[in-house]
Amino acid sequence: KLTKLSVQKSEKTSESKWSIDFLNADLGLKEAIFIYSPKKNSKIRIKVKDIVMDNKEANNKFIHFDIEALLDKNNKKIKLCVKDKNKVVIKNNQLYVNNIILNVNNSSVNICASSSEKNGLFINLVSKNFQITDINNFIVSNLIIENGEELMSYFNGLRGNIDFDIKFVKNKLSGLIHINDSFTKIIPLKDLPLVIKRGTVKITPEDVVFDNIDGYYGKDVLNKINISGKIRDYNKLCETDVIIKTSLTNNFSKNYLSPLVGIPLEIKGRIGTIIKITCLKNNIDVFAGGKLAKENDILVDGASLTPVHYDRAFKADLHFYNNILNIEDISYYIAKDIHKGVKIKPIMQFNGNVDCAKEVPELMDFGLKIPNPLSSE
Repeated sequence: KLTKLSVQKSEKTSESKWSIDFLNADLGLKEAIFIYSPKKNSKIRIKVKDIVMDNKEANNKFIHFDIEALLDKNNKKIKLCVKDKNKVVIKNNQLYVNNIILNVNNSSVNICASSSEKNGLFINLVSKNFQITDINNFIVSNLIIENGEELMSYFNGLRGNIDFDIKFVKNKLSGLIHINDSFTKIIPLKDLPLVIKRGTVKITPEDVVFDNIDGYYGKDVLNKINISGKIRDYNKLCETDVIIKTSLTNNFSKNYLSPLVGIPLEIKGRIGTIIKITCLKNNIDVFAGGKLAKENDILVDGASLTPVHYDRAFKADLHFYNNILNIEDISYYIAKDIHKGVKIKPIMQFNGNVDCAKEVPELMDFGLKIPNPLSSE
């Protein structure tokens, strides 16, 4: 029985280097199962079988395998399956993967790759009609992107599919994603439905860039929307800047804006609007501005506040954190003619705070300021 192990430390030590020559090894494994938990509430089960290094050809060594993996994160499961199908070979001390297929739930990815001590690792992933639900489950697992769950925390009910061509070269990610007909709900805006008909996302080693993402919000295809923006340093900082160009309608004011601000608002006509959203961690800052053309109107609790034959405009500064919507300022302007770059004073300003954690958002406090008396008209 071994009860004690004593090691005497020598004054002189020498480095010992060793490695496994994988490219020239003889491999054979009938079956093995690995289970581990890389992060809290996540578990990965990997089953590998029939691993063989085929040395029948002098210059080519084929690697055969059958691998199945199951990722379980908060009861969201992703199943991955891949077989070699005689497309993985070692030649001239370099490993080549020649267009094998990785099945991910109901989607598939074509994989081309190479690896050597001299050239490092190269991977190219290509897919058509890849399901967005599978991508979302990958991202929120935080296994690929460290802040993935935080990145997707503003969206709900994602569905649809995309085409992508992504490259991983020497630990750097890049690629292009084309969004097909897809759908989501924007949580901070009372689960505002958003349908994307088309769009492009460019991935660089540091940033994610959105370009000309077109679609509509709500249920009316006339509520057109265009989205562009950037996520900076998505691996660490995850700072997001998004610009949305759209037209606000009564559907938006009645079903999404009014419950948020706690005041019945009604839009007669359309308001051409630009919305700028900045997100950093759990902080969301929103700036919005728009102009209401003559003969259209905004009703507050059923009442018109201004004559319809004037131009009217609004500006809003909002902040969202920990389910509290801070209405820092909503300013309302009126003039015979309102033009870009011309400064005018607001006729009224609103501010307050709304608790969005409640099933029915609760107005915590509210303020109204009228800088100048309204005209008799």
